[in-house]
Amino acid sequence: MITNDTKRTTSAVIEAGWGVAIILRQPINGLACYVGEVQATDERGLRVTLIDWISGTFTGMDWCFGWADIAAMEVCTDQHSGWDPGKTQAKANYHAGMTTREEYEGSRS
Repeated sequence: MITNDTKRTTSAVIEAGWGVAIILRQPINGLACYVGEVQATDERGLRVTLIDWISGTFTGMDWCFGWADIAAMEVCTDQHSGWDPGKTQAKANYHAGMTTREEYEGSRS
């Protein structure tokens, strides 16, 4: 927790252990959105363990994303439930032209 000069307590924007769907400014390796669990952050960016979509767990490779490369993020804290990052990833990849309408529509059901 951070206390600013007006003595109000605010929470962190992003913390290790939270889930993120990172939407990139420019696609990398054919994807505009990557989903993972935050491992660390610093002034340069963040490191996440990517999700393994087959097992549904954060056991993939760690990737580092620079803050300048990130357009937006969907963040799932420990206070959220029912998060569906697959839908966020499918929508971002469709709008970036990385997937077809049929693939996108199929992911929404």
